[in-house]
Amino acid sequence: MNIKTVTGIPLYRPEFAPMGEDGEKPRNRTSFLVTQARFRQAKKIIDGLKMDWEFDLNKMNFGELRDSNFDWIKMYNPKIGARKIDIWYDGNEGDPKDIFHQQNIDIILDLIEFVQTGKKVIPPIAVIPIHIIDGKRISFEVVLLDGLHRIRLARYLGETEVPMVLYEYTRKYAFTKAKWKIKRIANEYKVSSLNGFTKYTFKMSEWKLSTNEIGDFFLDR
Repeated sequence: MNIKTVTGIPLYRPEFAPMGEDGEKPRNRTSFLVTQARFRQAKKIIDGLKMDWEFDLNKMNFGELRDSNFDWIKMYNPKIGARKIDIWYDGNEGDPKDIFHQQNIDIILDLIEFVQTGKKVIPPIAVIPIHIIDGKRISFEVVLLDGLHRIRLARYLGETEVPMVLYEYTRKYAFTKAKWKIKRIANEYKVSSLNGFTKYTFKMSEWKLSTNEIGDFFLDR
Protein backbone atom coordinates (compact mmCIF):
# COMPACT_ATOMS: atom_id res chain seq x y z
CA MET A 1 0.00 0.00 0.00
CA ASN A 2 1.21 3.49 -0.80
CA ILE A 3 1.00 5.46 2.45
CA LYS A 4 1.51 9.17 1.96
CA THR A 5 2.82 11.29 4.80
CA VAL A 6 2.86 14.93 5.80
CA THR A 7 6.15 15.45 7.65
CA GLY A 8 5.76 12.61 10.06
CA ILE A 9 2.10 11.65 10.31
CA PRO A 10 0.55 9.31 7.74
CA LEU A 11 -2.35 10.64 5.72
CA TYR A 12 -3.67 7.11 5.93
CA ARG A 13 -3.39 5.15 9.18
CA PRO A 14 -5.03 1.72 9.48
CA GLU A 15 -6.53 2.49 12.89
CA PHE A 16 -8.36 5.50 11.41
CA ALA A 17 -9.14 4.02 8.00
CA PRO A 18 -12.74 4.44 6.80
CA MET A 19 -12.83 0.71 6.01
CA GLY A 20 -10.75 -2.18 7.27
CA GLU A 21 -8.75 -3.91 4.57
CA ASP A 22 -9.87 -7.38 5.62
CA GLY A 23 -13.58 -6.62 5.59
CA GLU A 24 -13.80 -5.29 9.11
CA LYS A 25 -16.53 -2.86 10.10
CA PRO A 26 -16.11 0.80 9.06
CA ARG A 27 -13.58 2.81 11.05
CA ASN A 28 -13.98 6.35 12.33
CA ARG A 29 -12.65 8.60 9.56
CA THR A 30 -13.70 11.70 11.52
CA SER A 31 -11.22 10.82 14.27
CA PHE A 32 -8.48 10.52 11.68
CA LEU A 33 -9.25 13.96 10.23
CA VAL A 34 -9.32 15.51 13.70
CA THR A 35 -5.91 14.00 14.45
CA GLN A 36 -4.55 15.44 11.21
CA ALA A 37 -5.78 18.91 12.15
CA ARG A 38 -4.30 18.63 15.64
CA PHE A 39 -0.99 17.47 14.18
CA ARG A 40 -0.74 20.46 11.84
CA GLN A 41 -1.44 22.83 14.73
CA ALA A 42 1.11 21.09 16.94
CA LYS A 43 3.76 21.44 14.25
CA LYS A 44 3.15 25.19 14.21
CA ILE A 45 3.52 25.73 17.95
CA ILE A 46 5.91 23.06 19.21
CA ASP A 47 9.19 24.89 18.67
CA GLY A 48 8.00 27.80 20.78
CA LEU A 49 6.98 25.69 23.75
CA LYS A 50 8.66 25.59 27.13
CA MET A 51 7.82 22.94 29.70
CA ASP A 52 6.94 24.57 33.02
CA TRP A 53 7.66 21.83 35.54
CA GLU A 54 5.90 21.59 38.88
CA PHE A 55 8.40 21.23 41.73
CA ASP A 56 6.00 21.42 44.69
CA LEU A 57 4.91 17.89 45.61
CA ASN A 58 1.96 19.26 47.58
CA LYS A 59 0.54 20.81 44.42
CA MET A 60 0.83 17.70 42.27
CA ASN A 61 -2.47 16.00 41.55
CA PHE A 62 -1.28 12.55 40.52
CA GLY A 63 -4.85 11.48 39.88
CA GLU A 64 -4.88 13.68 36.77
CA LEU A 65 -2.16 11.71 35.00
CA ARG A 66 -3.26 10.06 31.79
CA ASP A 67 -2.35 6.43 32.37
CA SER A 68 -2.71 5.65 36.06
CA ASN A 69 -3.67 7.08 39.39
CA PHE A 70 -0.41 7.60 41.25
CA ASP A 71 -1.90 9.06 44.46
CA TRP A 72 -0.51 6.02 46.30
CA ILE A 73 2.99 7.32 45.76
CA LYS A 74 2.52 9.82 48.60
CA MET A 75 2.82 7.06 51.21
CA TYR A 76 6.42 6.51 50.12
CA ASN A 77 7.50 10.09 50.86
CA PRO A 78 8.69 10.91 47.33
CA LYS A 79 11.24 13.59 46.59
CA ILE A 80 12.11 15.69 43.58
CA GLY A 81 15.31 14.72 41.85
CA ALA A 82 16.70 15.08 38.34
CA ARG A 83 18.08 12.77 35.69
CA LYS A 84 19.92 13.53 32.48
CA ILE A 85 18.05 12.72 29.31
CA ASP A 86 19.76 10.03 27.33
CA ILE A 87 18.81 7.34 24.85
CA TRP A 88 18.03 4.86 27.63
CA TYR A 89 15.40 7.05 29.28
CA ASP A 90 13.98 8.30 26.03
CA GLY A 91 13.27 4.83 24.72
CA ASN A 92 13.45 6.16 21.17
CA GLU A 93 16.46 4.97 19.23
CA GLY A 94 15.71 7.23 16.31
CA ASP A 95 16.21 10.93 15.71
CA PRO A 96 15.20 12.91 18.85
CA LYS A 97 13.65 15.50 16.54
CA ASP A 98 11.34 12.85 15.07
CA ILE A 99 8.93 13.22 17.96
CA PHE A 100 5.78 12.65 15.91
CA HIS A 101 6.99 9.38 14.46
CA GLN A 102 5.39 7.02 16.96
CA GLN A 103 2.32 4.85 17.15
CA ASN A 104 0.47 6.71 19.90
CA ILE A 105 0.46 10.10 18.21
CA ASP A 106 -2.58 11.26 20.19
CA ILE A 107 -0.63 11.06 23.45
CA ILE A 108 2.07 13.45 22.30
CA LEU A 109 -0.56 15.76 20.81
CA ASP A 110 -2.42 15.83 24.14
CA LEU A 111 0.83 16.72 25.89
CA ILE A 112 1.73 19.49 23.45
CA GLU A 113 -1.72 21.01 23.84
CA PHE A 114 -1.44 20.79 27.64
CA VAL A 115 1.97 22.48 27.72
CA GLN A 116 0.63 25.24 25.47
CA THR A 117 -1.93 26.16 28.16
CA GLY A 118 0.93 27.19 30.44
CA LYS A 119 -0.11 24.81 33.22
CA LYS A 120 2.51 23.18 35.40
CA VAL A 121 3.67 19.77 34.22
CA ILE A 122 4.05 16.94 36.72
CA PRO A 123 7.55 15.46 36.29
CA PRO A 124 8.00 11.83 35.28
CA ILE A 125 7.69 9.30 38.09
CA ALA A 126 10.41 6.77 38.83
CA VAL A 127 11.26 4.27 41.55
CA ILE A 128 14.67 3.59 43.06
CA PRO A 129 14.81 -0.14 43.86
CA ILE A 130 16.55 -0.90 47.17
CA HIS A 131 18.08 -4.16 48.38
CA ILE A 132 19.28 -4.70 51.94
CA ILE A 133 22.18 -7.16 52.02
CA ASP A 134 23.26 -8.18 55.52
CA GLY A 135 21.96 -4.86 56.81
CA LYS A 136 23.70 -2.78 54.15
CA ARG A 137 21.62 -0.68 51.81
CA ILE A 138 22.22 -1.02 48.06
CA SER A 139 20.38 1.20 45.60
CA PHE A 140 19.94 0.51 41.90
CA GLU A 141 19.35 2.73 38.89
CA VAL A 142 15.91 4.28 38.70
CA VAL A 143 13.08 2.56 36.88
CA LEU A 144 10.72 4.85 35.00
CA LEU A 145 7.04 4.25 35.84
CA ASP A 146 5.34 7.15 34.10
CA GLY A 147 6.34 10.07 31.88
CA LEU A 148 8.05 8.71 28.78
CA HIS A 149 6.26 11.18 26.49
CA ARG A 150 7.14 14.09 28.78
CA ILE A 151 10.78 13.03 28.52
CA ARG A 152 10.54 12.79 24.74
CA LEU A 153 9.02 16.26 24.46
CA ALA A 154 11.60 17.75 26.84
CA ARG A 155 14.35 16.16 24.77
CA TYR A 156 12.85 17.55 21.57
CA LEU A 157 12.73 21.02 23.11
CA GLY A 158 16.43 20.88 23.94
CA GLU A 159 16.40 20.05 27.65
CA THR A 160 19.35 17.97 28.78
CA GLU A 161 17.83 16.79 32.05
CA VAL A 162 14.37 16.53 33.54
CA PRO A 163 13.07 16.69 37.08
CA MET A 164 11.62 13.45 38.41
CA VAL A 165 9.37 12.41 41.24
CA LEU A 166 11.51 9.74 42.90
CA TYR A 167 10.63 7.31 45.64
CA GLU A 168 12.51 4.41 47.16
CA TYR A 169 11.08 0.91 47.34
CA THR A 170 12.80 -1.84 49.31
CA ARG A 171 12.00 -5.06 47.50
CA LYS A 172 14.55 -7.54 48.80
CA TYR A 173 16.45 -8.46 51.94
CA ALA A 174 19.28 -11.00 51.95
CA PHE A 175 20.79 -12.52 55.09
CA THR A 176 23.90 -14.68 55.49
CA LYS A 177 23.26 -17.69 57.72
CA ALA A 178 26.50 -17.13 59.61
CA LYS A 179 25.40 -13.64 60.67
CA TRP A 180 21.62 -13.83 61.14
CA LYS A 181 18.85 -15.95 62.58
CA ILE A 182 15.17 -16.04 61.70
CA LYS A 183 12.06 -17.09 63.63
CA ARG A 184 8.42 -17.31 62.65
CA ILE A 185 6.14 -15.81 65.29
CA ALA A 186 2.42 -15.78 64.48
CA ASN A 187 2.11 -14.14 61.06
CA GLU A 188 5.52 -12.51 61.06
CA TYR A 189 9.14 -13.34 60.40
CA LYS A 190 11.54 -12.05 63.04
CA VAL A 191 15.12 -11.61 61.85
CA SER A 192 17.95 -10.57 64.14
CA SER A 193 21.71 -10.42 63.90
CA LEU A 194 23.64 -12.92 66.00
CA ASN A 195 25.07 -10.07 68.08
CA GLY A 196 21.52 -8.87 68.73
CA PHE A 197 22.16 -5.30 67.62
CA THR A 198 19.97 -5.31 64.50
CA LYS A 199 16.42 -6.64 64.19
CA TYR A 200 13.81 -6.74 61.43
CA THR A 201 10.16 -7.73 61.37
CA PHE A 202 8.40 -8.86 58.18
CA LYS A 203 4.71 -9.53 57.74
CA MET A 204 4.17 -12.85 56.02
CA SER A 205 1.37 -11.37 53.94
CA GLU A 206 3.84 -8.94 52.34
CA TRP A 207 7.10 -10.89 52.11
CA LYS A 208 8.05 -14.25 50.61
CA LEU A 209 10.77 -16.29 52.32
CA SER A 210 13.29 -18.39 50.38
CA THR A 211 16.64 -20.02 51.12
CA ASN A 212 19.64 -21.28 49.19
CA GLU A 213 21.53 -24.56 49.52
CA ILE A 214 23.86 -23.25 52.24
CA GLY A 215 21.15 -21.79 54.43
CA ASP A 216 21.28 -18.10 53.55
CA PHE A 217 17.77 -16.70 53.46
CA PHE A 218 15.97 -14.03 51.49
CA LEU A 219 12.77 -12.04 51.82
CA ASP A 220 11.21 -10.62 48.67
CA ARG A 221 8.10 -8.58 48.03
